[in-house]
Amino acid sequence: MGRATLADDVYASAAPRAWNPESIGLLPSASSGRRIANFLLDCACVLVVCAVLLAACSVTIGDAWLDAMDGWVKRLLGLAIYFVYCVVFETAYGWTPAKLITRTRVRNADGTSPSFVQILKRSAVRMIPLEALSWAGRHPLGWHDRWSATRVVGVDRGLVHADVMRSRSIETLRPASTASRIASSL
Repeated sequence: MGRATLADDVYASAAPRAWNPESIGLLPSASSGRRIANFLLDCACVLVVCAVLLAACSVTIGDAWLDAMDGWVKRLLGLAIYFVYCVVFETAYGWTPAKLITRTRVRNADGTSPSFVQILKRSAVRMIPLEALSWAGRHPLGWHDRWSATRVVGVDRGLVHADVMRSRSIETLRPASTASRIASSL
């Protein structure tokens, strides 16, 4: 075996079960309670969106198409709506309606807004079965957080903390327009 390097020490200290994002200067993640509330409230919002879309389609083209759909097609359609819901809200604002209610936001580890590509990755990973359970634990970072290099942080702690650390005005934390965010991420 060769000599231990600094990289070996860094990887050893960042073992998954002992990893603490706050210990290396990252923004503190939102609590598990807020994460569960986000998930449940977002599911309720998506159900409302689905109900509105189904009602609109039933009024305009009738109910026969819905009866003809297989159960798996309906589930995939629901997942597609959830995907679009997350991408649209998190790209445009950095939050979903549930995150607005629970006072949390999606941010990079340094407090900046994530790129459109990061939001796409984040939303795509959410489609993995049982992924919603991946963030349950001591440090609530789910696969969608880790794989997209983003965090869900509390507005009352995280964004103010990041703002003070970087000595920037609060204006820099406001989300950019969707078009400018998409253009800057490409």
